[in-house]
This record gives sequence, C-alpha cells and structure tokens, in this order.
Amino acid sequence: MSNTNRFIAMLFVALVVASASTPIAMQTLPTTEVSIQTSIHTVAATNLQVTNLTTNNDDDFDNDDFIFEVYNYSNIISGANVTLYNSTDLSLEATALTNFQGIAVFTDVPVGIYKWNVTWSLAPNEYETGIQESDGPEANVTYDFGNLDKENDDDDLNITVTDIDGDYAQGLNFSIHDADDNTIYNQWILSSNGSVFVEDIPENNYTMKITIESGFYANTILYEMNFTADGTSIEVHDIYGQLGGNEFLNDLEIFVYFVGSVDAVEGALVNVTFKNGTEIVSKTTSTNGTVRFLDLPSAFINWTVFYSGDFIEIVDPWVDFSSPDYDLVTPLVESPAVVEYLVDSPNMTLTWHLEDVFPFRVQLVIDGNPQGFETWNETVFDYVYNATGYDLGNYTFKLIAQDQYMHSNSSTTILRVYEDVNPVVEGPDDIEFLFSETGNKIRWNITEDNPSKYTVTKDGEEIDSGEVDIANPFVIVTLENLAVGQHVYQITVNDTSGNEASDSVTVTVLQDTTIPVLVYTPETVSYALGEDDVIRNWTVTDDFKDYYEIYVDTILIETNDWTSDRIEFDFAGMAQGNHTVRLSVYDLGGNSLTVYVDVIVTEPVGTQFLLAFGALGIVCVVAVVLLTYWKQR
Repeated sequence: MSNTNRFIAMLFVALVVASASTPIAMQTLPTTEVSIQTSIHTVAATNLQVTNLTTNNDDDFDNDDFIFEVYNYSNIISGANVTLYNSTDLSLEATALTNFQGIAVFTDVPVGIYKWNVTWSLAPNEYETGIQESDGPEANVTYDFGNLDKENDDDDLNITVTDIDGDYAQGLNFSIHDADDNTIYNQWILSSNGSVFVEDIPENNYTMKITIESGFYANTILYEMNFTADGTSIEVHDIYGQLGGNEFLNDLEIFVYFVGSVDAVEGALVNVTFKNGTEIVSKTTSTNGTVRFLDLPSAFINWTVFYSGDFIEIVDPWVDFSSPDYDLVTPLVESPAVVEYLVDSPNMTLTWHLEDVFPFRVQLVIDGNPQGFETWNETVFDYVYNATGYDLGNYTFKLIAQDQYMHSNSSTTILRVYEDVNPVVEGPDDIEFLFSETGNKIRWNITEDNPSKYTVTKDGEEIDSGEVDIANPFVIVTLENLAVGQHVYQITVNDTSGNEASDSVTVTVLQDTTIPVLVYTPETVSYALGEDDVIRNWTVTDDFKDYYEIYVDTILIETNDWTSDRIEFDFAGMAQGNHTVRLSVYDLGGNSLTVYVDVIVTEPVGTQFLLAFGALGIVCVVAVVLLTYWKQR
C-alpha cells in the first residue's frame, strides 16, 4: 500500500470514531436554559413643556387652527401624542404626533371649547393637559380718520386689517355704508397689505364693515363701527401769561388751525370778554392764524372763536388773571447806591423803601453773607439797618424782599466808611546830573496809617504803580537811560478812604560838552617794508569814554570800545610809500577828537645795501678810469 492510500484510510477511521463519540459526550454535559425578555427604555428625567397657540395658520378666515410645541425641558420632543377632547362630553375630536420639530398642528378646529392632553411614550407617567377654545374667524382693525391728506376739505380714512396672528388680512371685504339705510357708499377687497385709504368722504353718518368674502363663513361680519364724516375740524390753541407786554400785566395768544395739517386759519374772529360777557377786545386772525392780546386786565376773562359764522368749540376758554397764580407785581425795593460816613460817626444807618400788596419777609445779605429772615407786614415800609461802629472800608449790603407769592426783588447799597486825613509824601529836591552818569534814583517816603495804592508818572506817562507796603512805606525809581533835558517825575499816593497826596521831582540831564584831551601822539612813523611789530600808542583822556576808530588813509581798519587812556596800534603791514593814519575818539556826550600820524614805508633793508654797494663800485671804476687817463697824459 502506498503512503497516500495509507493516509486516506487513517483519516476515514478517525472520522468514524468522532461521529460515534459526539452524542455520548453531549448527553453527559449539564443543560443551560435561555429565555428572551423584552425591556422598555425610559428617559432618566422628564419635564414636559407645552406651548399652545390659537392661530390662523392656513391664512384663511374660517375656523381657528391649534398649534402645539412640546419639549422635554428645552429639548424638542418628536413623537409626543397630542389629543383634543370635546370639553362637554370628553369625546375624542382629534389626535396628532409632534413632528421632528416638536410641533403638532390641528387645522380648522370647529367652534368650541376643547380639553387637550399631551403624553410621551418614553415617559408614560408624565402628561400635560389644558383647555383651548376655537371661536371662529377674527380680525383686528386699526384706522386713522380726519384730514389725512392735509387738504383741509372732507375727511379721509385709512384702515388696516390683520388676522389673529397680526398678518395682513388679504381678501376680506371692506365696505362703507350709509348709517341710516345701509346702502353702500363704497367697498374694496383688501390687497396684500391689508389696507385701504379713502379720500374725501362726503359729510354724513356711516358704518364701516369688514366681511368674509367666501368660504364657510362667507358674508360673516368680522368688524363693524359707526363714524361721522363732518369735514376737517378746526381747533384752537391758546397760551397766556407774560408774552411781551407790560411786565406787570398778563397777555393772551390764540392760534386757530385745521386739524391734521395744522395749517393756519385766516379770518377767524376772536372775542375776549369779562366773565359777565362784556367785551374787552376782539381781533381777526391773520395769515398765520394767530392773534395776540397784550396787557389784559387782572380779572376773570373768557374768549370765543367764530369761523365763517360757526362757533368753534374750545376746551376751557377762560383764565382768572385776578388769582394769586397770575400776580406779576414784584415788590418795590429802593435804596441809595452809595452811603458814606466819616469813621466813628454816630448813627450810621442804611434805609431801604419797600412796597407790595402782599408783603411777606426780607433778608439782608452783607458782603455776600446772608442774614436771617425778618417778617415784613406793612404794604409800605422803610427797612433801617444800623451800621454804627463799622471801621474804615467799603461794605456791600443787599436787601431781598419777598411777597406772599414768592415774587422777589432786591436793592444793593454800598456803605463807605472813610477818613479825611491825607497821606504825607516826602521826596528829594530836584536832581541834576550829566547824561553819562549812572546810579541816580528817586526815593519817596510815605506816611499813612491806611495806605492803599501809588502811581508814578514820568513826563505825564505812568511808569510804575502798585500797593503801598505798610511795612516798608517808600517807593524807589531808578533814573537810567534818560535823554538830555528835563524830566518831571510825580508820585500820587491814596489811602483806603480815597484821600491822596502827590510829590514831584524835576530831573535835569546835562549834555557832556568836554571834548577828549590828547596827552600823547606818535611823531612820524617810518619803517622799512616787511618790518614787523611797528607798535605805537596814543594817550587820550576823557571821563565818559565811548569808542574809537582808526583809519589808514581812507580805509577803516579798526573800531572798538574806548576803555583805556592808552590806545595801541600796529603800523606794520602797509605798502611802500607814504601813508596817513587817523585816530578818532568819541565820548558819551558825542564829543570827539581826531589825530593824524604820517607814516613812511621805505624799501626793504637788503635792497638798500645792494644799491649802496652798486653805487660804490661805479665810483671805483670811474676813479680807475680817470687815474689811468691821467697817467697816460
């Protein structure tokens, strides 16, 4: 037997043994029973929230639509069961499941009252319930009526209709009927904006109606109201009080206008009368519709307005100008502007004269400090204040008077307490000095117990002013940079009472007439071209030196302040030949001195020697020639 045949035979024997032993093994093992159970999933926490609305969801005017929105807390519930029951017999009306948005809709619910119930299969023990009514089609109406086109003619009407949801009520019928016989004046089918504008409705009594045009509720009136068209109304606006007339009397202004446009009514007759009907004044409105009555009496007055013979009704066309509310008279308060007393005078008093029909109280304010209130009883009254003992100075007194209606007035008086002793001012005698002198000054000494201010003038123009220092009562003025001539300095000093004294000093500035004095000047200066440090000097004296100038020939070489008697100059550097050097000195008085020096510049020293030796050589040659000549002879 080959190896292949031997393998196949062994595999077959193994399969036979295995098939025989399997049932035996299965019978000897323990048996386990398996049962299938069904479990229901419930949510861990539930809080049903239901929002229900009655709407016109399908946009037609028939039965109402109900919308329910269901949430678990704030999470949308899809598949919640919403059921409607008739509230009378609890019979089932309808049921619906919420969609993926958590919404269930019931359309065209018949008129009635319903009990609704909401359940959720995932929370079998939770439910919400309530009552909801379907009451058929509804409409909301808003309108404006009057002079809407502002043309001041017949009335206009603008009406807007919306459904229960506030959406424009398209397709409804709007009609205007005669209120007496119900005949139709006009009618319209509402468009997409739900509005109708009706112009110039003739004067009459009308009924407006909103009616369903078609469908189950066709010809049902949703809205009905009576109104009267009587043309554009005229109204009157009035103001009164102080309008520009006498400050103690009241005024009245009347404005007559068309309602809606507020256009002025020209030609309206306005009568102003006393309470008993006696006419005070009448006027006709101008193009601006306005009349103004100034300075009306303090009495109870009425006013009436007529236009084209028709009486215009006015709300409260009267005012009582005699009442305290219109008391415009302020208290009369008079006093002198300034009262003066010599210090230590006896009986220093201030007086204010007061008048008012309804006196109440006064208050004195001294230098800005209010004093207490004092009662004022008499209609004519002099208020007196005793200021005896006040020291030197100026004081401000203001008296404020109030009447019983809190009208107030005031008057201010300045109290001036003064002395009559003038200050004493002592200054130097007149002063005289040369123009060039410095350091001069004027000092005035002031004697005064209550000094105030001083002013100093020079030749009539103010140059200094200020407060007098009581600790150092003097004033010093320096005298510098004065022009030659006379100058008058004057000081004026006053005290706190206005007393004053003055003193003047005449200052004479003299001209310097002394010319500078020449002490030494160089003689003629001579030097060879190229020579250096040819320094010479001049000596010139003057008490009030200013400056000097040095010229070579006509060219200015140097200018400088003159500060020393000795003036040095280096004459070197000039060209060969003859020159003139000029020195001019000037003092502060304008005096001057000029000195001239001649200068000779010769040839350089080497050239001079060569010329000398050349000349000597020529002489020697001539001598030899002559000597030879003489010998040959």
